[in-house]
Amino acid sequence: FEVTDSSVEVKVAGNSMLKGNLLKKIERDTWTWTLENGKLGVMLAKENSGPWVSLWKENGGPKGLEITEDRPDTLMPHLTTDNPIVTETGITNEPAFNTQELEAVDDVIDENSILVWQKSADAQDVASLAGNQHLMIVPQVGADPPALCVRHDVDGFVWKIKDCQAEHVSSFPALGYVQAGKQSRKFLVAPHTFTYSAICDASRHIYIYRQPKPLEAGTELRNRKSGLKVEGVAVQQVVTLENNEEILGLQATPSYIFVLTTHSFYRVKVL
Repeated sequence: FEVTDSSVEVKVAGNSMLKGNLLKKIERDTWTWTLENGKLGVMLAKENSGPWVSLWKENGGPKGLEITEDRPDTLMPHLTTDNPIVTETGITNEPAFNTQELEAVDDVIDENSILVWQKSADAQDVASLAGNQHLMIVPQVGADPPALCVRHDVDGFVWKIKDCQAEHVSSFPALGYVQAGKQSRKFLVAPHTFTYSAICDASRHIYIYRQPKPLEAGTELRNRKSGLKVEGVAVQQVVTLENNEEILGLQATPSYIFVLTTHSFYRVKVL
């Protein structure tokens, strides 16, 4: 791989298989790749949020065939659905699921978790978390007790608990849904400022989800399905470690994530 902030080239055995100049700049240090079932996927992160009219500059595209949203995906179905609906005339526009059959990531684990506030040796308050999956605790500064993040619908709600009173202080949009879909997840963390959340796999990959930020002045973005104007965009950062060692620990601060593996200790800057 040869990746700059404005170009991408992929070589196999010295032969260039994909090469092009990108329409705009990307974050050079946050790209990652996967290889599955003989198919190579490269994920890039834009330097600035906002839509691109195309991926490549004029006369700067790659070899091969570009897959767009207007073309039925027959080359890379694993990036869209595992079970496309196909009829004699091809792929249909019918929904790919029955509304009565939710996905596994829509399920909230039926946990018997409880929250216990121990006032003294013989006095305590107990609250049930049934129906609200526990996601993580978020350490706070000073002598404040950790904040509690639980799943509410698809989101992660953060609660500060003091003197047996719970105060909703922040939310992580879609975190409940996203973490449920990552079968290899091992740790969930967030800093005390709640500016981002992070999920790591058992090895190699860390996914950082920043809080939504308003779009730049003069930029307009709309939801393709509803047509409603989008006020902000949440940027994702993907970090790929140099080795495949098991991740043993993860700690978040406002600017850095510290990662412990079997033989290495990393400091990852949150951009």
